[in-house]
Amino acid sequence: MLLLCIQSNHVMRKLLISLLFSASLYSLASAQGGVPTGLKVGDVAPAIEGIDHTGKPVSLAQLHKKGPVVVTFYRGFWCPFCTKYLKKLQDSVATMGGRIIAVTPETQAFALKMVERSGVTYPIVTDTDGHFLAAYKVGFAVDEATLSKYKGYGIDLKANNGGRAELPVPATYVVGTNGKITFVHFNTDYKERAPVGSL
Repeated sequence: MLLLCIQSNHVMRKLLISLLFSASLYSLASAQGGVPTGLKVGDVAPAIEGIDHTGKPVSLAQLHKKGPVVVTFYRGFWCPFCTKYLKKLQDSVATMGGRIIAVTPETQAFALKMVERSGVTYPIVTDTDGHFLAAYKVGFAVDEATLSKYKGYGIDLKANNGGRAELPVPATYVVGTNGKITFVHFNTDYKERAPVGSL
């Protein structure tokens, strides 16, 4: 009986977390009047010039001179789907020539936590001012009600993101050597990510 209660509580917690995570996408419709659109194949990839989780400079323009670059946006170290996906990308670093950039709205301290959880060796660029999220049309505002729900699960989104209540749609782009986007995976369902084999 005790085991059944524990299992039931575990299932209920997973369901509540799933509903909580999906609620953030519904909140953006009321906050912005629509969902982010993302960029399209053929668009020129906006510049990414930033500092990674180790404090080193990262330049998309320099990387795509050497070959195609995978640019992926993730929500935070607290997101198990993000951790799992970043690990999958890590497993493909060699075949991708090591040219991967992950972008997060979280601060450097939380980017480092993601490195600890996922074991990634490619750069994680922090975007606490929302510049890259806006340029790639993936960012959306999270409303106060949803922020409160996140706090109930121990996630202080504003603190994690340096004061901003914003998340990205977990989109993935491939940027060719000419600086144009050759592949897009953009899905407002945070559980759906680009198949690594197609990058």
